[in-house]
Amino acid sequence: MRVRDGRHAAPWGYDSHISAEYDINNTVGIGGSMRTNSKPSLISVKSDHPSPQDKGTKVTWTAKGSDPDTDTIVYQYLLKGPSTEDQWLPMTTWTTNNVWIWDTGQSKAGIYMIEVRIRDGYHADVENSDDYEMVPYVILQKGIIE
Repeated sequence: MRVRDGRHAAPWGYDSHISAEYDINNTVGIGGSMRTNSKPSLISVKSDHPSPQDKGTKVTWTAKGSDPDTDTIVYQYLLKGPSTEDQWLPMTTWTTNNVWIWDTGQSKAGIYMIEVRIRDGYHADVENSDDYEMVPYVILQKGIIE
């Protein structure tokens, strides 16, 4: 908290401040009963085409999460590999849709990592996740003999 009496600090400043850290992990239910909120778990991540696949294949990824408190789960898909210059790039925003279709037509051949993140909004912020899984996947250049 910051306080200013209008006589000492500049309009954008403050005269004094105090900070405190706290963690809220209980919610009050009907009748005042307390319950602890649990994190969701990522149960599975599956693709409709097994790795490896030729460039140009559309790969549908489906994740399944479970939340013991039946909170709404949001999902995010990220990709890392030759087409992303080996940097993690989000392929989706946080969404309740647990499916992502990867059109590999514009992807370079090589080894990729797909990361699926989940959260329920009560634990991790938008930059983090309550649970995640990474899956390797290979895209082949058409016409190259293995």
